[in-house]
Amino acid sequence: MQPPLKILCVEPYTFSPGHPRWFATELCEGLGRRGHEVTLVTFGNVLEEGVEGSRPFSVIDVAKENTLTRFLGWGSPVRGNLRSAAGFRRLYWDLRTFPPAFRMATQQAYDIVHCLDWHPVTLWWSARLFSGWRCGGRTAMAGTLHHLGRLARGKDSFLGMSIRYYRRALASLVQEYMQAVFVLDETLRAELIERLRLPRQHHGKIVLVPHGMDTGEPPYGRSEARRRLGIDGDERILLLAGVLRRDKGIDVAIRAMEEAGSCRLYIVGAPFDCDVEELRALIRARNCESSVILDPRYLAEDEMQDYILVCDALLLPYRKTFRGQSGVVAHASRYARCVIASDVGAVGNIIRQFGFGFTVEPESPEKLRDAIRKFLDLTARERLEMESKAKLAAQSYSWDEMCRRIEEVYYRCTGARGCVKGLQG
Repeated sequence: MQPPLKILCVEPYTFSPGHPRWFATELCEGLGRRGHEVTLVTFGNVLEEGVEGSRPFSVIDVAKENTLTRFLGWGSPVRGNLRSAAGFRRLYWDLRTFPPAFRMATQQAYDIVHCLDWHPVTLWWSARLFSGWRCGGRTAMAGTLHHLGRLARGKDSFLGMSIRYYRRALASLVQEYMQAVFVLDETLRAELIERLRLPRQHHGKIVLVPHGMDTGEPPYGRSEARRRLGIDGDERILLLAGVLRRDKGIDVAIRAMEEAGSCRLYIVGAPFDCDVEELRALIRARNCESSVILDPRYLAEDEMQDYILVCDALLLPYRKTFRGQSGVVAHASRYARCVIASDVGAVGNIIRQFGFGFTVEPESPEKLRDAIRKFLDLTARERLEMESKAKLAAQSYSWDEMCRRIEEVYYRCTGARGCVKGLQG
């Protein structure tokens, strides 16, 4: 039996809404339950919403409460709907999080540092800064890549840095510093290898793992959630939830709602790089004021849960550039909700595999509208069958299974970490 590992997980964005916090806490809890000593380093702490009892991991908050921290936090005067503001936030969070985390790794003999979300340039700077420390021993390094980001868009607006530096930093991290890069989608793995022109000896570092899904039962049902949010119990609801980004195809969803049928679309979440006023103007231009509700604000975990529970189906109209898996799909599976999504990456694959929704051609309002109409025409029995298939997906891709696979890779990394630079301790 393998000995327990001392693991340092780093996630600068756990205080931001949606997926970053959820992914980090679920992963750390799963690894902690497997007997490992897990520490999560983050900026702004981990909110305790919905947490029962003590967590099997420790949290270190590197943020100091000051005016700048409050100014750059979610819900602050600097809104995330301007790309420059969002880029400055990420730079600030990264540089306040990764250097202290790497300093801890070099001083306290962690077996592995797992960076859960990161910008390649700032992580590369931090790794280079601390790779030269010499106190004896080495710490392995791994990362999770959720999407290709600027590589997929072919340009980079992050504080004026060109795509060339983004690519070089990412390639250097994969080839020189990281023993493993976890991806949640096979198409993302293939595209990463191709775009970075990775030599064959590094292909094995790119490891496919399933996105974890929570199999726990919700605390209450649809009717109670609708009462809590003040939504008519007979109204059919579609939901587009989470951080509002351009690559999520929000404009496509609004266009699809024109003459879609008797339903209402709720778009809820904190804006990141989309222009809220442009979305409002599009809603007016398409005469969708009564059928589209735009609520661009940070939602607490329990309120986000209520929105998922009240809806009849979730919309994921992602653009063609999207690669990876979606945390919203995992939520849909847990709460037995149907999904109408673009046929991109692992999102389309899992919906087709288990049959709990419809997949459509990306960036096509017409195809999305047709799928919405098909869903609205389902009989009660057909909807129940889809919802049962969603629960089956959650049972097949549990967090326990994801953590087990990641654990296997950790042991492989710690056994071979002397082959590359790593973080010298």
